[in-house]
Amino acid sequence: MARRITRGFDIEKNAVILRSGELVGSAEIGLLASVGVCNVKVYPRPTIAILSSGDELVEPSTQILGKGQIRDSNRAMLLSAAIQQHCKVIDLRIAFDDEESINNKFNAAIDSGANILMTSGGVSMGDKDLMKPMLKRRGVFILKRFLLHKMELLQLEEKEIAGGDKGGEDENQDGIS
Repeated sequence: MARRITRGFDIEKNAVILRSGELVGSAEIGLLASVGVCNVKVYPRPTIAILSSGDELVEPSTQILGKGQIRDSNRAMLLSAAIQQHCKVIDLRIAFDDEESINNKFNAAIDSGANILMTSGGVSMGDKDLMKPMLKRRGVFILKRFLLHKMELLQLEEKEIAGGDKGGEDENQDGIS
């Protein structure tokens, strides 16, 4: 005996099937297609380059710490938080407290096509805290310190940052809405 399915049986009228900000994957595309939605506005996943700075920092895998060394736990936390939010992540590792090392990392961030550069360290304005003045010289928009309670995606105005590229139209393939 054939089962008869009536209109609205599986989805009620005016039901919200996807909310703004949800990741759009194959299941969501199928759901949208089932209700006749063929076009949705999506944004590409942000690419975040994460950089720590400080002569005292060593990789978390370092077994024995030398005098004055600390493991770079901030970068590990920031990388994990960005990945949990479905961001594309570029690990720039650790920059030493000198202009050449920091400039090389900035250039790597630009060359990678990152939308956001997230830094940890080097901003206290001591003799070796070069990050903030070097970013300002490059004309970079700086978000002040913030408490990371729950990392959520930020939507910033489109603007050129440190000579970077805003990206092309074809980047919307695996985006977030």
